[in-house]
Amino acid sequence: MELEDFFNECVTMVADRVTNEILKRLATVEEEDNKSEYMTFKQIQNEFFISRQTVDRRVKNRELPKIKDKGRVLFLRKDVNALFKTCSYGKVNTRKYHKIKDAV
Repeated sequence: MELEDFFNECVTMVADRVTNEILKRLATVEEEDNKSEYMTFKQIQNEFFISRQTVDRRVKNRELPKIKDKGRVLFLRKDVNALFKTCSYGKVNTRKYHKIKDAV
């Protein structure tokens, strides 16, 4: 009986860990789905820790196309991600050390 109880306890622990991991991944997928297709200057600054001057310089050099919409300047999220992609290794963001990200 002790072996059977031990086995049941192990299976329960593994099932709990797998369930928690699946829920975390689903939460990140939902978070990414809720993001808009377009980004503003402020969103780029907050997400990638770069200044507005850097974004302006990339627009001027035609590395980042901009879209004007009724006085607002927007950027396609896929273009911004491709240009300012963050790299993190072992929970250390290589762009800014004060922002911690998980390594994937």
